[in-house]
Amino acid sequence: MRKLALFASLMVMPLGAYANLITNGDFEAGNGSGFLSDYSYVANPTDPVNLTAAATYTITDDMPFLWHSAWRGGPGGNQADDIADFDLATHGNYMLINGATNDALKVWYADPALSLSPGQYRFEFDMITTYRFDSALAQIRIQLGDALSSVLVAPAGTDGWQHYSVLLNFNSGPETILFNLQEAAGGNDFGIDNLSLEAVPEPVTVSLGVLGIAAFLRRRLKSQKAA
Repeated sequence: MRKLALFASLMVMPLGAYANLITNGDFEAGNGSGFLSDYSYVANPTDPVNLTAAATYTITDDMPFLWHSAWRGGPGGNQADDIADFDLATHGNYMLINGATNDALKVWYADPALSLSPGQYRFEFDMITTYRFDSALAQIRIQLGDALSSVLVAPAGTDGWQHYSVLLNFNSGPETILFNLQEAAGGNDFGIDNLSLEAVPEPVTVSLGVLGIAAFLRRRLKSQKAA
């Protein structure tokens, strides 16, 4: 019976095992791999502009204050708390962003565009606020073709990474986009990491799989009793 139970668990597990459809969602492959942005890329913190201009971003594993003196991690704030909150030893690379004053600009979008079948999908990501104060927190909206998420507000400026997960019912359309609806010039600074998009298995598929396993187990038990 233990062998049958093990077989049943192996049969059920793949029903929920769906791959991440986003390439380089953790940004470990650097800039421009699997995504593009309408924002301007800044290669390093010694550039004259740094990230002080709106609608700019970089991919980094450094603390934000190196890119903007008002951001977290510098000696002017709670440096030890900020370093613990960002936990860069775990997160590694992330997308560091100075939000735009135009919410039509795409912060991040999949490139090449994803080819999706109609159905339900789960979009997940981590977000953190890089400004030291709770001024004009980022307001993120996910677009998956013709499906739009609710507005997802960034965590407070004294908090660590927060995980977000939304379900989207996709029918058609080529684009997977992350927008920021916050248009304030002051504040509106944040980081994102660990982007993931997975298809959600239909309940009927799971039910049929369970029924099939149950039927198999009944036949197996009958054959054992007959023997």
